[in-house]
Amino acid sequence: MAININILNSQLNAIVKNSNLDKILETKTQVVGVASCQLETSLNVVGTIKGGILPLSGGDNLLEAVKAVDSVVEITGQVPGLSNELIGDLSSATSNINSAIGETIDNGELELVISSGAPEAVSRALTKVTGKTADDLTNVLSTVATTAGAQEVTKISATISSGIGTSTGISAATKAFNANFSNLLGDAAGGVLTKLIRITDKTFDFVVDELILGTTIEKDTVASLVELGKTNEVIALISNESDLPYEEIEEKVNKLNLSPSKNIVTNSDKAIGTNSSVPYEIGSNNNTWSGVDTANTATQFSYVDSPEELIAEFRNTDREITEFVAHWTGTYTNQDVGADDVHQWHLDRGWSGCGYHYVIRRDGRLQRGRPLERQGAHSAAYGHNKRSIGISMAGGYNCPSGTANPSKFISADSLTPKQMTTFAMFVRSFYEVWPSGQALGHNDTTDVGKVDPGFDVGEYVKANFNKTNLITDAKSSGPLTTAQINAGIPV
Repeated sequence: MAININILNSQLNAIVKNSNLDKILETKTQVVGVASCQLETSLNVVGTIKGGILPLSGGDNLLEAVKAVDSVVEITGQVPGLSNELIGDLSSATSNINSAIGETIDNGELELVISSGAPEAVSRALTKVTGKTADDLTNVLSTVATTAGAQEVTKISATISSGIGTSTGISAATKAFNANFSNLLGDAAGGVLTKLIRITDKTFDFVVDELILGTTIEKDTVASLVELGKTNEVIALISNESDLPYEEIEEKVNKLNLSPSKNIVTNSDKAIGTNSSVPYEIGSNNNTWSGVDTANTATQFSYVDSPEELIAEFRNTDREITEFVAHWTGTYTNQDVGADDVHQWHLDRGWSGCGYHYVIRRDGRLQRGRPLERQGAHSAAYGHNKRSIGISMAGGYNCPSGTANPSKFISADSLTPKQMTTFAMFVRSFYEVWPSGQALGHNDTTDVGKVDPGFDVGEYVKANFNKTNLITDAKSSGPLTTAQINAGIPV
C-alpha cells in the first residue's frame, strides 16, 4: 500500500471538520471562566476589604488573582445589599450586653462567616447564611471573581448542582465529538493513522478477507497484530484454521503492513508506491471556478487518479449531499467527450459552465467538472440539483455520428465496459462516504421524457451493492435531507 500524504491530510482534515470540534472550541472560554470561579479569587490583599469581604490570608500582593485554595476570607456585615441578612436586630438586649461586657456595641451582631475566597465557596457560604440563591448573588460574586471568572458567575449555581461539564456544555460537546469522530473513522481496529490507512487503501482488508475466509478469525484481530509487527502470530493463527497452503499464507501475511512510515508517501517519495504524479489538491478546482468566466484548462478539468482520491474529495465537501444522479451526454460511440467539452456546450446554451460534477470518458477516465462544493446544473426538476452529485457518461447513441435515424440506437449499450467499471468505482466510493445515500438516474428525477443513463440505477445498486433507496418516487418527493435519511422512513 502507498498513500500520498496529501490525500491522507485531506481525509484527516475532513474528519476533524465534520466531527463537532467547533462546538468544543466554542465552550472553551466558558470552561476556563467557570474553572476560574472555582479556583481563583481577586481578594488578593490581606486586611483590605473588598465588596464587604475581608481577606485573611493568601495575598499581600497586588496580582490580579491568587489561588482560591490558599485564600481564607471573612464575610463581614458590609456586603452590599446583605446587611439585614448578615446582622441581626439586638436592640432589646443592648443594655444587658453592655452591662455584661463593660463595652458599648452597635446595634446588631455579625454572624461569623469564614470561607475560601473562591466565588463558588463564597456563594455556598452566603446562600447558607442568608437564604439567598446563587443567582441572587451575582453582583457580589462578580466582585470576588477574577476577570476571567467574572463573566461566568451566572453559571455558579449550575456548576454547584451539576459540575463544570454540564453547566458549560463542554460535556455534551465532547461526547458528540467522540461519537462523530469514531463514526467517521469507522470501527476498524488500530490507531488513528492505521484506521485512515485502511479507509484510504482497501488492499489490506481485501487480502485479509481472502486469508480468513471460512475461519472464525476476526479481521480486526489480524489488523491489531500486524500493526504491532506480530506477523508470525498472524501466520500461526490463520494456518491453524485455514485450508490455504502454509506457504501462501506466509507470503501474503509477510506483505501486510500498516506502519504509517511505510505506507504514507510524500510528493518527493518517488521510489515508494506507484503514484509518482503530482497529487491533486482536494478542492483546488473550486478556487478557480467562476461560472461563465471559468477557464477551460486541463488543471480546471483534471482527472481522478484513484478511488482513494475520490473518497477524500467526497469527505472534504461542506455541501449537504444525500444522492447522486446518473446521466449520459447524449453523444455517439465515436465521440470521446469529456468535462471540458461539456463545459463549452453548456456555456453555449447560456448556462454557467459544466453542469455535471464528474464525467466518465469512453476510455473509463473519470474527469472532474463543476466543483463538488458547487450545486450542479443537471437535474433541476423537483429540486434534485440541491443535494446531489451529477455524474455523466459519454454515450447515449449506440452508433457513430452521421448514422441515419440515430434515435433507434439510443441504448445503454452505448456505454463501454471501462465506463461501467469506473461507474462502479464511483458508486462504491459514494457509499463509502454516504452509506445511506440515494442512487438515481436522470430518468428517475424528471417527467419530461429523459431516458438516461439507459438503465435502472435503483436496480443496479440493489444488484451490485445491496442498497435500496428510501426515495420511492423522486419526481414527487424531491431530494431527501440528511435528517430524513437518518430517520430511515421511505417516502
